[in-house]
Formats: sequence, structure tokens, C-alpha cells
Amino acid sequence: MSTRTPIRRLIVAVLAMALVLAAWPASAAPPGGPAGRAGQLERAAVDLAVRLRAMPVRDGEFSDPARYCPRDRLAVSWAPPVGAFRFGAYIPPLGPAPGPATTSVNGVVTCRGSRYAYMGFEARWAVGGWQVIEVPTLDDAAQPPPSSGPGGPGLAAMPQAAVALPSPGTGPLDDLAPYRPQTTCSPSAKPGVVGFRNLVLAAYPATASWGISRACSIGGTSEHKEGRAWDWGVAVSDHSEHVASHQVFNWLFRADSRGRRFAMARRLGVMYIIHNRHIWGSYRAAEGWRRYVGANPHTDHTHFSFSWAGARKQTSYWDGTPVHYGGAG
Repeated sequence: MSTRTPIRRLIVAVLAMALVLAAWPASAAPPGGPAGRAGQLERAAVDLAVRLRAMPVRDGEFSDPARYCPRDRLAVSWAPPVGAFRFGAYIPPLGPAPGPATTSVNGVVTCRGSRYAYMGFEARWAVGGWQVIEVPTLDDAAQPPPSSGPGGPGLAAMPQAAVALPSPGTGPLDDLAPYRPQTTCSPSAKPGVVGFRNLVLAAYPATASWGISRACSIGGTSEHKEGRAWDWGVAVSDHSEHVASHQVFNWLFRADSRGRRFAMARRLGVMYIIHNRHIWGSYRAAEGWRRYVGANPHTDHTHFSFSWAGARKQTSYWDGTPVHYGGAG
């Protein structure tokens, strides 16, 4: 027998084995496995940060691309940000990195080499991929001098509304508002926000308004920069103001006479509220108040953000027509 025959057989066997190994799935994770699902979420979170311009590295013009962190410096983390950041917030608990069975996880996006801002995000697994939303990152409230607000420790322990807050009625009701963060610079106060502010201050005239509009050149995304957010100057350290804030929350969240929860929040287009290290979001209404960790704990004021329909006075409370948001906010 020729010595070439065994060699040929060995070569054929090696080639056959190589083909089998090439076709074998081996240790590579499938698309829904740990690497695939985690990688998909990290890409989605970075895409969101870029699209929303949520990662500035300094003060500056809203439209200046040099103000924002380059994509190649953005990093996703499943642990709290390290260092003193000026802006940013997240919903605990963070992480861990998603695995093949993960359906819900919170994380943060940071900019390597910058401590100006970070972006928290919430992710929910849906058919075919992740649904990712930003955690609201709010600018510093435009605080008035302490003497400019009429409220204070001397107020009555149990405040009574000077004017009754309006009833939710019984007619057709708006949808709960989806989360639609700031994407433009249009800080003029919108009429629905002004109207809501006036309702609250008429009921509690001894409390202060901390304003609606903010400059687009400072901080990250904020509905203040679109004129559709209001800061109410009620402090948790002041018992009377703390009670007043909870009376307003109860009014917004109470069911109407037909048993429909969050009736006034829906009629007014309230999108989310941040108060005393907690956040309530209409887009997560069933989860109630959730912990909120951020550069601003919101213990000295309460923040209200509104859908565009609510901000424009285009909800059932204002014009009688209920809003069904669909793809619009």
C-alpha cells in the first residue's frame, strides 16, 4: 500500500472534523443569550443617549454638537456612577447585566473622562427587543431667595385648600401619558402648564412657584426647556407644605366616580412627578412611587412634567376632548 493513502485519509478526516466544528453552535451565545441580549441593550441605551442629546460634557448651546459626549466615549454600566456628577439620575436597583431570561433591568450611561452628566435608563424586554426609556434628568430648580416665598414653618399644621381643586367629572377619560422627553429648545411656558400652576397656587396660595422655563444651555434633557414642566416650591421639611403636596397627589391619583384611577392626572396630561427622592410616572403608573436617585433629591420642591397635549391645553380637562396618545405624546 502506498504511504500516501493513510495521509490522504487523515487529511480527509481532519477536513471533515473542521466542517463539523464550523457548523456547531459551540459556546457562542445565541441572539437571546447573555452576550446577545446584553449587547443589544447596551447599543439601544447608547443610541437613546445620542438621540436625546442626553450626555452633555459642559454648558453650551443646545444645538452645538461639540457640547455632547462623542459616541465612542459612551459606556453602559450596571453599577452607580462613581464621582460627583452635576446632573443625572437613575432608578434603583441597577443591574445586573441582562441574561437570557432578563425581562426588566435598570442601568446608566456615562461619558468616559467626564463628570458633568450621566443618563439613567429603564429597559423592558418586549417581543423582538428592548424598550428603553431615559430616567428624567432635571436641571437645578431656579430657587427664589428664602424670603421671597410666602410659605414657612409658621403655616397651619393641616392646610385646607383656599379654593377647592376641580372634580375629575365622569366623561370620557384620557389615556395615561407616555414618556416623551425633551428633544427641542422651546422654553416659553406652555398654556397647560401655566393653567395647572394656577390651579395649585389658587388652592394653596401660601406656597411658592419655582418656575416653568429653563435655559437650554445648562444641563441635560429637561421638559423645562420645552416649557412643559413646573417646579412647585413645597419642602418636605415643612410639615404644612409636605401635607399640601400629598393633598395634590391624592387629587391627581384618586379614582373618579366610575372607579378610573389617576383621573385628574390623565385629564391634565401629567407625565411624571418627582418628589422627595421618589418618582411617579404615568407610563409606570401601576408601580406607584419608585425610588429616584439623582443629583437633585427634590426635597425642597416638587417637579411636574406634562405630555405635549397636556402642555398645550389639548386634554379633556381643558377642551373636553380625551387624548388617546398612540404614537404621539
